[in-house]
Amino acid sequence: AAEFQGVWDVRQHYSRTLREGVTDFDVLGEESPKGKFPSQMEIRFRRHQSGAIQQVWSDSSGEIVRSKGITILDHTERAVTYRAWSDHPTWETRLALKPDGTAVLQVRSLKHQETFILRRSNEKKPQEQP
Repeated sequence: AAEFQGVWDVRQHYSRTLREGVTDFDVLGEESPKGKFPSQMEIRFRRHQSGAIQQVWSDSSGEIVRSKGITILDHTERAVTYRAWSDHPTWETRLALKPDGTAVLQVRSLKHQETFILRRSNEKKPQEQP
C-alpha cells in the first residue's frame, strides 16, 4: 500500500544483540548517537513485469538504481513484514505505521535487531515535484 512507501526522516535508531528464541521485539536496545545512522530512508516497492515484488531505491533524479526481490511474510492495514530473497532465511524486516503518522522499521535476525523510528519527510523526491 502507498502508506508504507515514501521518503522518511530517521528520528532515532536503536540496535541490540538478540539471544536465540527472543520474542520481546518492543525492547529497542541502545540508542545510536546522531550521525551514526542515515538521516533519511527511502522505502519503495514495485511489482516487476515477472510478477515478483521488489523493494527499489532511486537516485536523486528518480531513476531506479537498485532493487531486491522480496517475499511478503505478513501484511495488515498497519504493518508489513517481508524478507529480501538475498537475505538469510532467519532475517525479516517489519514496517509498522503508528496512528500519529510515525513508523517503526525493524530489521531482525537471530542475533541482531535494528530499529528505526521514522517520520514522513516533507521533502519530495524529484519525480514527485510538479
